[in-house]
Amino acid sequence: MEQYNEILKLKAMLEEAGIVFDFYPRKELGEEWDGYQICYPADEGRACSVIEGALTYGGLCDRLEIMGLLTKEERKDGIVKGWLTAEDVFARIKKHWEENYGRG
Repeated sequence: MEQYNEILKLKAMLEEAGIVFDFYPRKELGEEWDGYQICYPADEGRACSVIEGALTYGGLCDRLEIMGLLTKEERKDGIVKGWLTAEDVFARIKKHWEENYGRG
């Protein structure tokens, strides 16, 4: 099984929706990092950082970890949320994009 399908799926979903983000492949994150990162939105204060790698919550099971765009209930448990699918994360980002940038 190829690793990191979920973050690549999320990248494709964001591109198709026209949502602006930055994508960092593993080689740009340093030798010690084995994974990918999506920063949303691009080029400004991040609302959400999405990562998938061997040491992330759910990364070994092809799931995503986020920092930002957490619910009030999730923030009680910490600053990150793991074990999310591309669809889970896309829904959060799309909602924020539509509310803040008026695109839908």
